Amino acid sequence: MDATSSYELEYRLNKGLGELGDDARKCGADDNRDCQIDDVSTKYEIAKSLDHLFLHSLQRGRYCEVYPALVTCLRMEPLTLSVDCGGLGIKASVLDNAGTMRIPAVQVATPYPLSPQLLVQTIKEIADSLPTANRATVGMPGMIRHGVVVSTPHYINPAGPRTWTDSDLKNLWEGFDMRQALSHSLNMPTLVLNDAEVHGAGVVAGSGFEIVLTLGTGLGCAVFDGGVLAPHIELSHATVRRSTSYDEWIGEHERRRMGDSFWSRRIRTMVDELRPVFLWDRLYLGGGNSRRIKDSVIHRLGDEVVIVPNEAGIIGGVRAWSLISEV
Repeated sequence: MDATSSYELEYRLNKGLGELGDDARKCGADDNRDCQIDDVSTKYEIAKSLDHLFLHSLQRGRYCEVYPALVTCLRMEPLTLSVDCGGLGIKASVLDNAGTMRIPAVQVATPYPLSPQLLVQTIKEIADSLPTANRATVGMPGMIRHGVVVSTPHYINPAGPRTWTDSDLKNLWEGFDMRQALSHSLNMPTLVLNDAEVHGAGVVAGSGFEIVLTLGTGLGCAVFDGGVLAPHIELSHATVRRSTSYDEWIGEHERRRMGDSFWSRRIRTMVDELRPVFLWDRLYLGGGNSRRIKDSVIHRLGDEVVIVPNEAGIIGGVRAWSLISEV
């Protein structure tokens, strides 16, 4: 920002503070007294007095440190853009601090062939169609460490899941700093995690040893200990039968081939075989296909096994910020 626009911004900030009147003068930058304005109409009139550029910048948290009094009085609630990237579709919504969607989730088909830059562009286009947020949480398949893609399935296949692997796409994805790219493109702090981890953030109780398995295009896995997210493991790549991985054994392709009834029995077998491996306090089964598990099988899974809705993949976007040990 140049000097002229900086002075202009400061003038508008002062103008906004002036319109707050006595309430603003009661709480300066060094005053910790709680003096927020509760009247909704007053808040609206104050916000309306600030032009779109300034309000847009303030909501994104750029200039909150300049005049804490203005932010305190307006009590602007943090909003989170939550994006769930799957092998077949990308869903997103904006959530308030309680995890309530401010707008129904929007969904677009996952575009293929999908480079990292195209995914960033797709998320940016979705974000532009939604209410302005202060921060973003993005869940995507694969091994994600500190926002960097170590490996990812599906997106390295030019025609989508279960198609041939493109070595050039694979090279583009491996080592790509998705968190940095999205933070720059969205112009807001962004958290990038494995999609099962975001899903788990929306459902875990926060006590004991909790495992989250998501059933979708493949198998997702997240581990929480005492409410803290543990380092990610790609259980989906583990061999379960001969040379068959969990992704192939219980993924969407196999469910369609077998039908829900036989596939549900396979889910029960998986749960029984993994129970002595993890010795979990609670197991959550989520993802788009969790609703396809037959009732006759659900009752036999065990009292510590909970079926959770797929919407958790978006709702977890708020809570994920408090459950990770490092952003």
